[in-house]
Amino acid sequence: MNTTPQISPLNSDDCRPSDLLMLLPLCQHSAAGMTSAVISLDYLHQELSMLAHANDIPVSLREYFLKLGGQIGGVHAQLRAVQVAAKNEIQDFLLSARQSERSVAFSAAEIAKLVQVNSRLVELEKAIYTRIVDIHSHLHGLDSPALDGLKWDQWDGADVEMQLRFALDSERPSYYPDESGESIDLEQLSITVMNIHLDINDVKNFDPGNSEYWGLGDGEDHNDIHSDCDHPLAGLPLCFLFHELFDHADVGLRGMLHLEEIWFDVKLQQSGWFRL
Repeated sequence: MNTTPQISPLNSDDCRPSDLLMLLPLCQHSAAGMTSAVISLDYLHQELSMLAHANDIPVSLREYFLKLGGQIGGVHAQLRAVQVAAKNEIQDFLLSARQSERSVAFSAAEIAKLVQVNSRLVELEKAIYTRIVDIHSHLHGLDSPALDGLKWDQWDGADVEMQLRFALDSERPSYYPDESGESIDLEQLSITVMNIHLDINDVKNFDPGNSEYWGLGDGEDHNDIHSDCDHPLAGLPLCFLFHELFDHADVGLRGMLHLEEIWFDVKLQQSGWFRL
């Protein structure tokens, strides 16, 4: 007798905001881990293959490297197939779920909340921009660090790392297990991470009136859905962060309504060649 539970296919129309917010960071973390494993196995397979055909290595070792490389190659191919299939399924499902938002009516209170979120994100942009300006001014106000002829005075950019925390609703009781489920850390599923890279040299010459400037703190309208008159955000000026989260980070409008907290950190980036 088959006791395996039958699970119906995913239906984006049945999704609630809590479902997508649970799915989003979980998919991102899983995809990142799988991608890292695929890349590592690929490199290992290439290295073993190279050693298996090197003339200066004993035949017995070459045969061993060839056999092991074949096994690694098989595992890599299987994992790669799973990765591609999972990535496509995730993307298709998220796209379908986001498109279903267009058919959902937003109340006046929800639209007002989205406007408020956008206003708060504008304030966050100003705070981040101010921090970057301070970093830039501080660095250029210092003497160029030099040690035994080594000069280090070119700062390339800044990475803004953000952790987004969403307020989960009570539409899915399973997301709130009792004490018997304490080993499941569902809180982490409400957090997703994104990074924005900024050229710190742009800060020095930043001109808010320059329409060609595109990015954080530029004061421009980044709403690119004006042509869709039926969209609930059509006609609403959006800041860069709102656009990045809603559109590029796949948070979606329902996710923006449940966006509760953002932790951010600005990290200086410097890179270059040092020739000996």
